[in-house]
Amino acid sequence: MMRIHHIGYLVKDITAAINECKNFVGEGMIQKTDVIHDTLRLVDISFLEIDGILIELVAPQDGCTDIGEGIKRLGNTPYHICFECDKIEKAISLLTQKGCLLVKEPQPAIAIDNRMVAFLYSRDLGLFEVVEASTKMDDTYIC
Repeated sequence: MMRIHHIGYLVKDITAAINECKNFVGEGMIQKTDVIHDTLRLVDISFLEIDGILIELVAPQDGCTDIGEGIKRLGNTPYHICFECDKIEKAISLLTQKGCLLVKEPQPAIAIDNRMVAFLYSRDLGLFEVVEASTKMDDTYIC
């Protein structure tokens, strides 16, 4: 069984995006993390919570080619949904059997307590992420 974990939103300037969300949403927005510099993926990340929904702001750092080209073409935009699963390898196996393409092998995600994440592509759903469920008793997303 998979559950929605967060929605990934691609931004050019993460600080400006955080400030705009605060301005737009106001008191209903909680910044769950400071800006996290993910040197493995060459992105800056911050999680926001709005009405119980996690939004992951993702901004490419210099040298980031994965999403750096996307931001040039698309500008600021939602770009993936992330599903939480119990066992990431099992989820990947089931999803690839259903026709999804594994785009990025599982790697630890510093912004999500080093839990394993992988990116897949579906012809009908587009790009999506899977994250392995936390094994901690306290399953929070604050770093």
